[in-house]
Amino acid sequence: MTSGNILASWQEYDITVPRAVPYEGEGWSGYENGNDYTTDLVVHPPPISHWRFEPADIHADSMGNGNILFDSIGTPSSELTHFIEGSGGVKLTSSDRLRINDTDLSANMPFKNGTANQTISICFWYKQVGGGTTVISKTLACRIWPKHPGVEVTTYPSDVGVIEHLTATELDKWYHIGIILSPTTRRIRVFDNTAEAILGTDVIQDPVLQNVSTWAWELYVSSPGTVYLDDIVIFNREISVAEIDAIRSGTYPPT
Repeated sequence: MTSGNILASWQEYDITVPRAVPYEGEGWSGYENGNDYTTDLVVHPPPISHWRFEPADIHADSMGNGNILFDSIGTPSSELTHFIEGSGGVKLTSSDRLRINDTDLSANMPFKNGTANQTISICFWYKQVGGGTTVISKTLACRIWPKHPGVEVTTYPSDVGVIEHLTATELDKWYHIGIILSPTTRRIRVFDNTAEAILGTDVIQDPVLQNVSTWAWELYVSSPGTVYLDDIVIFNREISVAEIDAIRSGTYPPT
């Protein structure tokens, strides 16, 4: 048998057998995430931010770089039923927004006002219940919209570098989204957690010069509809497909 993440001290699953529903709900204690972002720093430099949305503090940045989210609209809630990693996730409705002011972002955060960095990689778990979804947005700089169907990534202003993953996603299912956006590579990789398989084919676009905004605007996590999110990881470099898959499976850094 080929085993995936250890779900609890007594439980494992066979990744060769698709399951009808993702692991979550009553009695679910989350993946025992084995990702280690503190070793192998030369080959695999660590993330800039890592928001695990754990119940003790859904706003915390576990990388310690000071990119701490706060409630700017509504009251985003800790989610103890619908989550993937750790002990919980976050639920956002149309009235909720988590954000960081541009001036409070760490100096090496992609698209921070005044930066020349045009490279960002993001991974996260996502389950949409209804409505559209803006997961990560640095308004007039970089917006990422997992949507039904598909996933769209765009840079602002002028909609430069729009790419779309058009394979239909479904409501009430978990997906792991991996996105790379740089002057040399654009990729969207989507993993269907129910089917335990990559959804469709990765979208890869030829390099297009990006237009990075210098507007000092907030970075925010929000949703026009209801969405569950877990384990958002942001890098200021181009990560590999092997790294995306290792983050998803809890085995980072990849061997």
